Amino acid sequence: MNVPMAAGRTVALSRSALGQTTNATAVSLKVTVESPASAGSIGIGACGGVPWIVAFPDAPAQSYTLVVPNGAASVCVTSTVDAVVSLTVTGQWVR
Repeated sequence: MNVPMAAGRTVALSRSALGQTTNATAVSLKVTVESPASAGSIGIGACGGVPWIVAFPDAPAQSYTLVVPNGAASVCVTSTVDAVVSLTVTGQWVR
């Protein structure tokens, strides 16, 4: 799923939008930052929690993989610059 991000904007992605089942406690994601306006950073994590923050250079695309423990929460994404953030769910963690 491609998420167009404006600088400072936070986008909340519901568990159903990520394809998580009701008993999943975390989701594995491949995150690609595409065409950023400049160098910046993104924050990604469970909404209401402490996000994982990563800086990225002024380059056409860069990818990261991570596990977001989100329990019953949505996943929130924030960018410090205009960019397109592509999220690919690679798995889910079920307790």
